[in-house]
Amino acid sequence: MPTAVTRRALAALLAGVVVALVGACTPSPAQPGATTSPHAATSSPAAATPAASAAPSTAASAAPSPAASAAPSQGADDALLDRAIRGGVTVRSSGPSSGTVALRVLADATPRALDDGSVRVPLAAGDGTVVVVAPAPWRLDVLADGTALVLLDDEPVAGLRAEPAGRLRTLTRTEVDGTTSDVAVLRADDEPTSVWITARAVLDLSWGEREGGRSLAVTPADWARGGGLAAAALVPAQVVAAEPEAGTATMLDQLACHQQGARRKAAWNIEPWRPQVSALELVATRCNPT
Repeated sequence: MPTAVTRRALAALLAGVVVALVGACTPSPAQPGATTSPHAATSSPAAATPAASAAPSTAASAAPSPAASAAPSQGADDALLDRAIRGGVTVRSSGPSSGTVALRVLADATPRALDDGSVRVPLAAGDGTVVVVAPAPWRLDVLADGTALVLLDDEPVAGLRAEPAGRLRTLTRTEVDGTTSDVAVLRADDEPTSVWITARAVLDLSWGEREGGRSLAVTPADWARGGGLAAAALVPAQVVAAEPEAGTATMLDQLACHQQGARRKAAWNIEPWRPQVSALELVATRCNPT
């Protein structure tokens, strides 16, 4: 199975030629309130709970230690980090295979749980900041495009994005009372935005027949339809975890093609019997090589 680096490289290549695909595809609007996948976790939907039910790393006796990767304004960042760890709320989102991911969030506004299990943290323009802390065993990986992955044992289990605009950045990595926490921050500039967190990038997977062969219909969550590097990693990880047969090179290539050029289709159909071809051929055949 291709590595995450290989899949990201394919996604980047597809992005360069996706204009042709977008013009060729006939998008269908996303269906609000999509039903939960039969592969989805049965735990409760996302929720924000008070600081009293904090995730690990909430003791008030130790100050954060400096980090080599910290931002230039070290003193201000340390204070912000300290507030997030001690005064934030715990935000939970449940995924189809990873269970519940619990992060600490510091924001002026109350996080809002959505029907699909994701959570939005609104941010006012000009003067707002959202700080997201991933306490051990979770880790945060802020990617080059400003989206972020939550990792567990180096596997993506959740994702973060700024919506509709903005980029997350790494604040610091610190240790409090022997527990390591990764931290990401989003600051609003010229327009209102939000941090959108989910552990469920795929709402439904179902096998059927299409064009005379077996076909896997992938229904992405709205969070995943926004694209970006985090979605490019989290979607295939959850598809393969639920349906290992989808881990072949050709099916992953078809999936990456749909993620780049057919984001608004109701479902993405990928087939195990299609040949593996180049990114240009994928675009030319509308992600359906023969």
